[in-house]
Amino acid sequence: MKKVVLILTLVVGLLTAEGLKEDRWQKDIPSQAMDLEKSAIVYLQMNIVDKAIGYFNQALEHKPNYYLAAYNLALAYYAKKDLDSSYEAFKKAYEIAKKDDIKDVMIYSLFGYASMIKGDENRSMIVFEEGLKIQTEARKKGLLLNNYGLLEFRKGNYAKSKKLFNQAIKLGNTRAIKHLEMIEKIQSIN
Repeated sequence: MKKVVLILTLVVGLLTAEGLKEDRWQKDIPSQAMDLEKSAIVYLQMNIVDKAIGYFNQALEHKPNYYLAAYNLALAYYAKKDLDSSYEAFKKAYEIAKKDDIKDVMIYSLFGYASMIKGDENRSMIVFEEGLKIQTEARKKGLLLNNYGLLEFRKGNYAKSKKLFNQAIKLGNTRAIKHLEMIEKIQSIN
C-alpha cells in the first residue's frame, strides 16, 4: 500500500509541470491535463473508479477535446455500470476522433457497441462501417467485426452476422466463436 501511495504522490506531484505534451493521438496537450489523465488511469487500475472519473473530468476541464481522457472516462463509467454516462463519454471521444482525424479503431468499435445498446442501430452501423475503413492491428479489427456481428444478429440478419463473426474469428477474436455457435443453434431449431 505504501508503494501505491508513493506512486500516486509522484504522479499527482507532476501536476505542477507547465507546458504542452503529446501522446500517441494528439499534440499540444497541457501538461496538467495529461498528468491528471495518467493519475486517473492509476486509480482506474486500482478499481477506485469514482476518483478516476473525477481526474478524467478534471483533465477534460484543462483540454475539452482531450481524446484519451474522454475515451478512458467512458471506460470508467462503463466499469461503474453507468451506461448513460459511458455512452455520452464515448460519443464525445468519437466526435473528437472524427474532428482530429484520430485513427483509433477502438473508439469506433466501442461507440458503435454503445450505440447499439442504446438502441440506435443506424448510428451503430454507420460507426462500425467507418471503423472498418481504418487500418489497424488484427486484434482490434476482430473486436470491431465481432461487435458489428452482434448488431446484425440483433437485427435478425443472421447471414451477415455469421459472415462478420467468421471474419472476426480469422483475426483471432474468440468471442465470435461463441456468437457463431449461438446463431447455428438458433438456425437448427428453426
